[in-house]
Amino acid sequence: MTTMPDSSAIEAYFPYFTGIHGAANMDELVSCFDALVKAVGMELFCLYELESVGTNWRKQLVIGTFSATFLEAFWRDRRTFDSSIIRYTKIHGQPFTAGDVVSDYEKLTPKERKSLEKAAKSGMTDGIVFPLKGRVDRVAGVTLTGDTKLLDADLIWVLSCLSVGLYQRACALDNRPKPEFNHNSTGFLTERERECLTWVAIGKTDKQVADTLGITERTVKFHIINAKTKLNAKTRLQAVITALNNVEILI
Repeated sequence: MTTMPDSSAIEAYFPYFTGIHGAANMDELVSCFDALVKAVGMELFCLYELESVGTNWRKQLVIGTFSATFLEAFWRDRRTFDSSIIRYTKIHGQPFTAGDVVSDYEKLTPKERKSLEKAAKSGMTDGIVFPLKGRVDRVAGVTLTGDTKLLDADLIWVLSCLSVGLYQRACALDNRPKPEFNHNSTGFLTERERECLTWVAIGKTDKQVADTLGITERTVKFHIINAKTKLNAKTRLQAVITALNNVEILI
């Protein structure tokens, strides 16, 4: 059973909570969190929200003290597709270390192993990642590099909280257009339309959906067409993506 950290362990970091919350711009925010990283004995940090791997990292919400050279190479090499760190960030709901990833080394793909090797060549051999719930289901997290043996359970809990605060403040300070629902959609989906579109998103055929729901294939097609119309989508794929972004379906 998880226990709350000792109150003194939290109080010592109150100035960082205040600093993050009150940061007036991104530079102040990075400076405050960098001071925290150094105070706990770690080295570098990076907050990332992956919007599109096809764009320059500078056009996305990526801040911290990772070198521009490393980030440019990461995006240039499309390592978002091959990084086990990114994959772990997507599927884990709690902090994990580089050691956790390496322990699964035999399960990694050759490209994932190569991605780890490139990170190691850049001096990133150890660290910890705090996964976050990104806007519109984007992959988001905070990575700290350094000796994770310096971090006890209480400190990891505090850093988790501060990482959430960092992300929230960064989103507030982000001057790019905010993610939003597709306002071209013309109405909310019915329960049956959601059911049919959810099964389509999972990969079921019309016949499989019909058998699962106890309706005819014609009825399935009818509901899918209605969903596409309401979501202003030309294809089923577009309907699924829009429905996911609008939180009309969950998978």
